[in-house]
Amino acid sequence: MSFFKNLFKEKDNKRLYLLLLMFCVGVALLILSKTVFDVPGVSQDNNQTPVYVTQPTLQPDYETLLSEKLEAILSLVDGAGDVKVFLTFKQGAEKVPATDVSEDIAVTEEKDVNGGTRTVNQQKTDEKTVTVKSPDGSEAPFVLKEYRPQIEGAIIVAKGGDNAFIRDALIKAASASLGIEPHKVSVLKMK
Repeated sequence: MSFFKNLFKEKDNKRLYLLLLMFCVGVALLILSKTVFDVPGVSQDNNQTPVYVTQPTLQPDYETLLSEKLEAILSLVDGAGDVKVFLTFKQGAEKVPATDVSEDIAVTEEKDVNGGTRTVNQQKTDEKTVTVKSPDGSEAPFVLKEYRPQIEGAIIVAKGGDNAFIRDALIKAASASLGIEPHKVSVLKMK
């Protein structure tokens, strides 16, 4: 406390001017941080949590990528030659979005003059899908989980598909790598 008393008693007020200057710089930085240093993709709304989204990369879909990998592996089987693969799926990929659930429960108990009671239960549930904002301003749902499509079967066309040993090797390799039964894999000879 004596520092402040000495600060205001001195005739040479360099310390007072320095303290006042530091205060003004701090206020200016606070004001500039709201306007100049605004980060795109971050919501200024107090009700939302800021979320950053990376730019999506162009990738082939899961089905195409899986077919290409299987073709590459099966073509390495001795005698198989050139290989083409066609996969069938039970359903497409499924994405599970994040949801924000708020639930309000109110219980009211009323008593009348005759001694009877009445209880009123009120329940309100509000569910909203959580969205994220990309730098270009578009919004998309935030995905928690993504289920890949289930493989139902495979058709393999290979130059060596007429040889029983090669056909058996291709069926075993495909069923093991795809996790399906061997009877769901068909191998044909390429023309």
